[in-house]
Amino acid sequence: MAERRYEYAPAGTLPGLLQRGRGLGALMAAEDPASAADLIYGCIRWEWRWDSTLDDRDVYLARLIRDLELPLGPVIEMLAGDEGVRERATGVLELLAAAGSVEARDALPPEAEEEDEDWGGPPEESARSDGRVGEQRAAGAAGRPRRTGEP
Repeated sequence: MAERRYEYAPAGTLPGLLQRGRGLGALMAAEDPASAADLIYGCIRWEWRWDSTLDDRDVYLARLIRDLELPLGPVIEMLAGDEGVRERATGVLELLAAAGSVEARDALPPEAEEEDEDWGGPPEESARSDGRVGEQRAAGAAGRPRRTGEP
């Protein structure tokens, strides 16, 4: 996935499944994380969503990076990219930081904490008025479902 193509890869292939945010793609990537790494980073680098207001891939990609123990270096390098790339990389890093990654937290630009209303540092310090949205996003990235009433 070194070059950006403007159509999805075939749906049954690993690149196509990852581009679409499908669970089977995560399972296939787990079989050989080293060969899937560039595909996963490519899904952050290039926009594959049809509608970014309805489709949030940050949790999917953050979980892949965490579960496959992929290096964060390529994601951190994307912070120097154009606005879209930077936003996607920041979203993934925020979730990883909220799930406990010190490397992700240290890499986040200071303005990320000010601009993103879901970001509030660790989950227990959510910036939202109800104090739950940041917690729920972080719990999703950490793979732990959390009930609304839980602290």
